[in-house]
Amino acid sequence: MATDPSKFNIEFKFASSVTAEQQALFKTAGARWESVITGDIPDYNGVDDLLIEVDLPYIDGPDGTLGQAGPKTMRPVDISPTQLPVVGSMSFDSADVATMITENTFMPVMLHEIAHVLGFATLWEANKLYNEKEFIYSGTKVVTEYQKLSGNTALTTIPLERTGGPGTAGGHWEQKLFQGEMMVGFASKTMLIGPLTIAAFDDLGYGVDYTKGDAYNLPTATTPIVMQSIVKGKVLEDYDPFDKSDNSFGATTADSLNGDEGNDTIYSLGGGRFG
Repeated sequence: MATDPSKFNIEFKFASSVTAEQQALFKTAGARWESVITGDIPDYNGVDDLLIEVDLPYIDGPDGTLGQAGPKTMRPVDISPTQLPVVGSMSFDSADVATMITENTFMPVMLHEIAHVLGFATLWEANKLYNEKEFIYSGTKVVTEYQKLSGNTALTTIPLERTGGPGTAGGHWEQKLFQGEMMVGFASKTMLIGPLTIAAFDDLGYGVDYTKGDAYNLPTATTPIVMQSIVKGKVLEDYDPFDKSDNSFGATTADSLNGDEGNDTIYSLGGGRFG
C-alpha cells in the first residue's frame, strides 16, 4: 500500500523469520501509532518517516529473554532539533511470540515497544524532559494533560516509576498513579494510549492528534493485577539482534523481571501481583 508523504509513516523491514501473519500484526500496531502521530517530519536517507527493522529469532526459548527494541539511528539536529529517530529495531524471541499471539497479548507489547522506538523515554534525557535523580518528568505538554486528568492546576511535574529495577524505573509513568496507561512499566491486559503518552510525543516535537487516543481516567483505587515488568530502552547504536553482547540477560523473580538498563530488553514473567 502506498504511503501518503504528507503524513507520518512507519515502515517495517522484516527478516525472513517473520511470517506473513506476524507481519500483519506489526503493521496493525504501526497503523495505530500513525493514527496518533500525524505530522510529517523531514525525510532522511530515503526514510519517510520511521523504518523499524523486525526480527523474530530464537533467543533462549519460552519464558527467558523476550526481546529488545529501541531507536537505532537519529536525524541530525539541523533538520530535527529533538533528533527524532530514522531507524529503529525490534527483536523478539520466536518462542515467546507464539505464546503471546495465542494469548492475545502481543499487540499491547508491540505498541509499547514501538513507543520506545519513537523516543518515549529513550530521548527524554537528550531533550532535558526529566530529572533522573528525582524520577519526575517535566515536559509542558504532559504536565498540562496531567493537570486536566487530576483537576489540579498546581502540578508542575509528573511522577515516573521508581520500582522494577534499572530500565523499568525512570522510563515509564508511575504504575500506582497511572495504572492502565500504555506506557507504565508493567504490562497488563488493559493498556490504553492515553493523553499523557500522546503528550509525551508532543513534547518531543511530533505532530499528534489527541482525539485518536483511548479514553482514559486516573484510577480511583489500585487494583491488584497480574503484570509483567517492561524495561526502558535507549538508542541502540550499531545494534545487531544476532550479537549476544547487545542483549541483557537476567533472572526472573515472582513479581518482576530483573535485567540491566538499556537496549529495552524485556524479560518474560512467571506470574505475580503488584498491589
